[in-house]
Amino acid sequence: MSKERIAITIDLDYWCGILKNPTLDLVYTIGCRVRHTSAPIYVVKHHDEALNHLHYRHDLLINVDYHDDLVRESEVKRVHEGNWVTAVPWKAHAAYLWVMPWHGCKWKGEGLCDEDGQVWTKNSRLTGWNRIWKQLRGLHNIPWKDAKTIIVVLSPFWSENHDIVRVKKMLRDFNDTRVIWSDAAKYTRGQRRKGWLGGTS
Repeated sequence: MSKERIAITIDLDYWCGILKNPTLDLVYTIGCRVRHTSAPIYVVKHHDEALNHLHYRHDLLINVDYHDDLVRESEVKRVHEGNWVTAVPWKAHAAYLWVMPWHGCKWKGEGLCDEDGQVWTKNSRLTGWNRIWKQLRGLHNIPWKDAKTIIVVLSPFWSENHDIVRVKKMLRDFNDTRVIWSDAAKYTRGQRRKGWLGGTS
């Protein structure tokens, strides 16, 4: 077992970038990987709400997401779902791993929240993190059982409505006191923005 304190956030929009069997992959991730951990599982509506559950210091933040949610510190005027990673309070002594679903998220810039992508160059210290790196897929390589905190993000503006419905049902079927819902997450339905990966759902 790792001695690192690991936090994992899972944004359902990750599966909008999986072209082969996205539903099967999503169901396996939530139903097996997440369920068989011992960590508390927080369910939130928007990704910036994850900060409410990241007060205590972790050594590694793993973000499974279509977007990197990372910008330069100088750009953060108001914290929101596209820059929350830069607002993590213990980042100066920790590492950040972005797990993206396909190469276009980084190399075509579709998942970058920093406009020119400079945070992924040698100037990455502009974010305030001790270390940042990215990984293409590979959910099986994530140390799920070592996680101290797991946060599931419904992201109704970016995720498929049927994925939100499916995941909410799965989490409720856990019948587990480890699953902690935010008030907003309990009533969330999909409301995807036009023009995002094929339009509204």
